[in-house]
Amino acid sequence: MTENAGGATPPPTGPGGLSAEQRDALDHARARLAPVRRARRLASVNAWTLAIFAGLTLLFGLGDPFNMLVGVLLGGAAWNEFQGRAGLDALEPAGARRLGWNQIVILGIVVLYCGVAFWKARYGPINAQYAELEELAGFEEGWISDLTATAYLIVAVAVAGIQLLTARFHFAREAVLRAHAAETPAWVREVLAEG
Repeated sequence: MTENAGGATPPPTGPGGLSAEQRDALDHARARLAPVRRARRLASVNAWTLAIFAGLTLLFGLGDPFNMLVGVLLGGAAWNEFQGRAGLDALEPAGARRLGWNQIVILGIVVLYCGVAFWKARYGPINAQYAELEELAGFEEGWISDLTATAYLIVAVAVAGIQLLTARFHFAREAVLRAHAAETPAWVREVLAEG
């Protein structure tokens, strides 16, 4: 076999199959890309979850401009997650970077939603409904409002932690893909990119 321009041995085209050295090169590259495969699975789950929540938010938020805005933002984040997933499929470092930044965007959407819900629970018109419920149930005044506001605060903090860790996870995959592109023979990258 001859060496290609990149100094790597191309896969054989004859009936002999791959040599031991070529199989080792493929196995090494596959092992290096294991974290990227995990990132692709995570991106798929996230994208579909975001798309479903966007649809539900738009459906149940009809007539409420804020909920409609949140639904549109979630839909945009879902689209971006699908695009990042496609980048990972093509073994492009930019796909991992896109997914990392998308987690920060999702964090912003959730913090915005929880912040508005917190404000509504504490100071908004729904607070009057809570007062009626508290009176009927015999709870102390402000108890339901405090409980609801605390729940939204806990959700915001929990989601912040999860989203920041997920962003870190995807940003780390960018380095894996850059190393793959720099250190893997071109023919191996082509074979792996084809599936």
